[in-house]
Amino acid sequence: MQPKQLYMKVFISSLIGGMEPLRKAAKEAIESLGYQPIMAEDFGASPDSAQIACLRGVRDADCVILVCGQSYGYPQASGLSATHEEYHEARERCQVFAFIESNRNREPKQEEFITEVQQWESGHYTNNFTSAETLRDVVTRSMHQWTLTQASGSLDPQEMLVRADALLPEPVRPGSFSQYIQMAIAVCGGPQQSVLRPSQLEDRAFLARLSQMALFGPENIFTLKEGTDDLHQDHALILKQESNSLLVDEQGSVSLRMNMPRLGGMALIEEDIQERIVRALTFISKILQEIDPRERLSHVVVKATIQGADIYNWCSRSEYVPNPTSYTVSLAAGGSKVVQLSPPHRTRSAFRLQVDTIAEDLTTLLRRKFK
Repeated sequence: MQPKQLYMKVFISSLIGGMEPLRKAAKEAIESLGYQPIMAEDFGASPDSAQIACLRGVRDADCVILVCGQSYGYPQASGLSATHEEYHEARERCQVFAFIESNRNREPKQEEFITEVQQWESGHYTNNFTSAETLRDVVTRSMHQWTLTQASGSLDPQEMLVRADALLPEPVRPGSFSQYIQMAIAVCGGPQQSVLRPSQLEDRAFLARLSQMALFGPENIFTLKEGTDDLHQDHALILKQESNSLLVDEQGSVSLRMNMPRLGGMALIEEDIQERIVRALTFISKILQEIDPRERLSHVVVKATIQGADIYNWCSRSEYVPNPTSYTVSLAAGGSKVVQLSPPHRTRSAFRLQVDTIAEDLTTLLRRKFK
């Protein structure tokens, strides 16, 4: 990976007509921090359309400043305004700073757009402003605070994947029989840094909160039928039951291991797998919000595996119900059952709000391993 730059490229996304003073204020704030603003006004002649050039500018940027005023803008072929398209392009690629003008009678479409932005963003880098002067101040302050959180180093997805892989169980021998099918999911954040101190991992109040979430939360992944033990291993806290375990370490990595009892007919039901992954990812997202509410870990990678099921038949519920005792054994189905997304990393906002999509993708990748 390239060394971290001493400057950043910052794309300014907003309507242009009627918002020139606001765009100028945002540009001045970016330049005061020593960063390079990217603005549509500065694009030279190009054979591409203005919107293609702007979307390319978003992709080239390290972060995006989104300035929302009263008007939504003219819809493009997609049905979205140019600013809305730029936001969709940016939100899963890089940090988005959203600044919303207060005390304005907004157009209905703009009101919907702002609601979407506020639901997506964590709130830590979303601010209101009332004038060009206040916009300059909040842009400077928000970007400075975010820069400090990134001081630990640059984002390295491959390093994150290595850490995630280390949190998964060792592969079992292909074709071996197990009483349980074990699903394991590991989520590691970046840039790599210390999120929890050793003393925090040993804090009994912290342990009580994790236990409460695991046993009684809406996405509880532990069962009340089993006792729960806790132990500290190296730089991690582990909560264990006979059937499940939760690990949280000092770098904010989280892993779950969940045993699923053998099913009649030796079948893996795809819908059950996906539902379990949704529950696990939703739980992990809430754990991350508990241990890192300011999102110093701006991105995460996810790895998942299913073990102890090499001889099981993967099928949908509609395929299983008519013939629950019919299955095909495939002893040659060994090998790694570990899957990851491509590209491997997602922003924290994307991870939090696209749990269903991520779970569907992981399930699809696992099905390919078994099929």
